[in-house]
Amino acid sequence: MRRALLLERAHGTEKAGFEYRFVLGVRALEGAALAPLQAEQQAAGDLVLLHGAQDGAIHRLTRKVILWLTHAATAFPRARFLGKADMDTFVVWARLKVHLRHAARHEQADWLLMGKIEWVSLLRPEADAPDAAASGAVRTVDPFTANLHSSSGPSGLSGVCGCCASSRTHAELLAEECLRRHRHRVDGPFPFAQGAFYAVGAGVGRWLATSRGVQQWLERLEAQPDDPLNQYEDLALGWALAHCPGNLSSAPLPHVAGVFSYELADEANLGRVWVSNQGCFRRHNLTRANLTSGFNGGRASSPTPEVVSPTAAVVHHVRTTEAWRRVWALTAHWTGRLAAWGHPACFYPELRVGDAFAFAGERPAGIRTLWQ
Repeated sequence: MRRALLLERAHGTEKAGFEYRFVLGVRALEGAALAPLQAEQQAAGDLVLLHGAQDGAIHRLTRKVILWLTHAATAFPRARFLGKADMDTFVVWARLKVHLRHAARHEQADWLLMGKIEWVSLLRPEADAPDAAASGAVRTVDPFTANLHSSSGPSGLSGVCGCCASSRTHAELLAEECLRRHRHRVDGPFPFAQGAFYAVGAGVGRWLATSRGVQQWLERLEAQPDDPLNQYEDLALGWALAHCPGNLSSAPLPHVAGVFSYELADEANLGRVWVSNQGCFRRHNLTRANLTSGFNGGRASSPTPEVVSPTAAVVHHVRTTEAWRRVWALTAHWTGRLAAWGHPACFYPELRVGDAFAFAGERPAGIRTLWQ
């Protein structure tokens, strides 16, 4: 269905700098089971069959996404940015390309993580707690994931804590609370881009493709299916990038850029979208009613307006053919209106680039701030 809809509406997008692929993990397939996909790839040319990844289980998702980004870095060597979108994500290319062109002018464009940025921390197991030395635990270190393992064997990660903060300052407060409530050591906070859609600079893709440490990390995740980073691929990528400087002696530190207006087609808080942009909307005589398709989405028990505003670059939860076509019609309408208005700057938020080099205040013992 998605291929037909993309072909129906995507004429000329390749010339505009956009290419898409449907990515499948086929490690568990062979022979007759794999042949139809190979035939489809030969006919359509838009599949990527990852033999090192396996579909069908959420705890294998991180490996699939990382392998896609490493494949893309090699398959598209001229690409400035590499991205990933969920199957129910509608990418508004007319808006997104404006943000990416802006991002491409940044001095560290190769090292950007872009999307709807939030912040989180991870809890280490007790063996990695601040007082672990007293129990005789001895940690081994590799160039990528320092302190991931103790001498008693793989310790993995205990879980997610402080999810999810909208700013580093908020995240630091949540990390302190995590430390007070748990004996575990806290790693973070670090930024990640929500998984419905995100993009990384080409330098990030090349690092993922060539880092021996990244490969060792993926092997560890394979051996520890219960590690939360296996299923939270967006957190996993953020956590990996937080360790990137330790593996790149001369590369710039990764930066994060919150550049996308990101909306939920079927669960969006219409009031939030309105309040965030009401000055711009009112200057162009838009009302709340202009931001909806006239249909309700969401669960049958609690339907919500289907929202697509002129600022949207990514719309999530577009789950049916009918919804896809409605979202396309609304985004096409807004593309035309923005052109007629001369592309007012207020509809294209400035690129906001930040870093996470250090804890803002005095860092409590037991909290290991990444990216420093």
